[in-house]
Amino acid sequence: MHILRSGWKIGFFLCVLAFSLSYGLNMVRGENYQPSWLHSGCSATYDFDGQSSASFGDIMFNESRAYGRISGNCTWTVLTTANGFATIEFEFNLIIPGCDTIDEYAAAIKAHQVVTTVEYTGKEFVDAAKNGDFSFVRTLPRDQIDPQKAEIVDDPDSNGVYLVAFWCGFHVQEMFNVTVNLQDLTMIDEHSNPWGKWLYWINPLCYPVDRDIQETALYDWSGTQLDRSVTYMLPGKQPHYSGSVQTPIGTFSEYYLGMISPFNFQNLNVTGSKEPVHVWQTVTYEPTTGLLLNSLSSHYLDDILAQKLGVLRLNPDGYFRLSKLVEISFEPQKVAPSLDLIPYFVGGGIMVTIPLVYWSYRRRSKR
Repeated sequence: MHILRSGWKIGFFLCVLAFSLSYGLNMVRGENYQPSWLHSGCSATYDFDGQSSASFGDIMFNESRAYGRISGNCTWTVLTTANGFATIEFEFNLIIPGCDTIDEYAAAIKAHQVVTTVEYTGKEFVDAAKNGDFSFVRTLPRDQIDPQKAEIVDDPDSNGVYLVAFWCGFHVQEMFNVTVNLQDLTMIDEHSNPWGKWLYWINPLCYPVDRDIQETALYDWSGTQLDRSVTYMLPGKQPHYSGSVQTPIGTFSEYYLGMISPFNFQNLNVTGSKEPVHVWQTVTYEPTTGLLLNSLSSHYLDDILAQKLGVLRLNPDGYFRLSKLVEISFEPQKVAPSLDLIPYFVGGGIMVTIPLVYWSYRRRSKR
């Protein structure tokens, strides 16, 4: 009977352990999850810019497209955390440089230098601009428009292209608050309805290291929901491993990769071309904190940019990358892949213990 009592004690202990581990994992993965580094006052800044004076990038807005040397940054700052939600201040800065005079603009064009312009493609824009009506400019600050620095293209030699190109330059600075549900990292409105996905960090415990996870990346990108895969990248394990990620906070040989597969987007007003434009995204996350590190391609898009700012895609000649952390510190380390397997190990122990207890009981009863 001693063996029987010991066996049942072991089985009972393992059952309690399995329940506790399962409950604990659900806590960190579910509604009570909050990163240890997340607190009021912590913040992160991401830069995007060209790498040289000759760099060339573009930004797609809801109704236009900017070409040339484009730079800027965005910063998020945690204001409060309570009851599974975080209130975050989001600041966005965008600099689109311009030319001071028509002579400077003409000289740059003649010398084949990079001239930054914001282009509105479509006959409706040309007709409005000819009448001095620039109300079609909605995403960029209308008070920064200089009608003398707008080129209108509608001549017979333009092959049917109707174009209004601004070379006056723009500076966009926006700041607002968003509320993030820490359970699933959705952004919610004042009625608690989800409207977008927060992409600036992930919960690493929700992403196994041995398989891809498919999830929604953007709720509304020009009227379309975009999905992505999240994969744990390890040197020598994945055929599309892109090497170490270098950031101001360290170099990472292992990371999570969030990838929106390339797709074609066709909208003459936005792309300025009758041909489709390829859009995609590959971003990396630090494996222990889940913080967004950078984009491996020059493309970056998210729900805040698309829905709040009218920016469908950032595509600077440089990269969208983490440049500064405030009140967030950590030592880069590897993810412990066994965490997901703990319930299975305990379950296996229970399955072994039950037959052992039964066998001990049968053996004792035959004596």
